Amino acid sequence: MTKNIDQKKENEEKDRVLLRINSSFGPFIENCKIDDLLSPSTNQAIKHTVTQLEYFFERPITTINQDILKRYTEITTQETHVTITPSYQNIIERIIDPLISAKRQYCLGEYLSCIALSGIISEMLTLLIWKMSNFNIRGQKITEEDEKKLFGQSFEDIRQIRRENILLAIKTIGGKIYEQFEVIRNIRNKYLHSWEYDTRQQKGDANKTILAAFKLYKAIADMTLVIKEGNQTISISPALLDYLKSSNLDKN
Repeated sequence: MTKNIDQKKENEEKDRVLLRINSSFGPFIENCKIDDLLSPSTNQAIKHTVTQLEYFFERPITTINQDILKRYTEITTQETHVTITPSYQNIIERIIDPLISAKRQYCLGEYLSCIALSGIISEMLTLLIWKMSNFNIRGQKITEEDEKKLFGQSFEDIRQIRRENILLAIKTIGGKIYEQFEVIRNIRNKYLHSWEYDTRQQKGDANKTILAAFKLYKAIADMTLVIKEGNQTISISPALLDYLKSSNLDKN
C-alpha cells in the first residue's frame, strides 16, 4: 500500500507544472495616469502601482521621470503585457530575465542594449521552440547526431536565420511568428554588422524589437490568466506544457 501511495505522489509530482504570477514586468498603466503616479498620493491603487514600478525599475519613484514612464507605456500594451510565466530556472535565466532587462533598458533610453537583448531573446526562443517541437523522424526523436547529419551542425550551433527557416519549413511556426523573428534579426544585424546606419533610428528600432520579442514570447507560451467569480484559470500552450512536464528542468 505504501509503495502505491508513494508511486502516486511521484506521478503527481511529474505532472505538476510550476508557474508564477509575475510582477517583474511591472504593472499595466495608461499614459493619462503618469502625472498621478509621479505626484504624492494617498490613493491605495496608485500607491500599489508605484510600488510595482519601483520593483520593476529597481529604484525609487523619485528617480523616475515622465519620459521614462512614457516609454514604459509605449511598450506595455494589452498585446505585450505579461502577467504569468513558467517558474523554471532555465527559462527564467534565458528568456524571462532578458525580457525584463530589455524592457527596462528601453524605458531608460538605452536603445542599443534593448536591441542586443532582444536578439538574445529571439535566439533563445528559437531554441525553446525546437525543444518543444519534439521533432522526430519515422517516430524516433531526433538526436544531436541526427541534427549534425541533417544540418551540418547541431540545431543550437547553426545561424539564427537558418534556425528560423527550419522551424518554418517543418511547420513548427507559422508566417506571423516568422515575421516577428525577422523583425528582430534584421534590426539586430544592422547594428551588429553595419557601420553605415542612422543613429536617429535607434529608438524606433528598439521599439520594434522589444515589441516583437514580447509578441513572440506570448505567442509561443500562450499563457493566460482568467479570474472569474473569484476562481483563477490558467491556460498554457500544449507544446510548452508537455515540454515542462517531460524535461528535467530546475524549478525555481
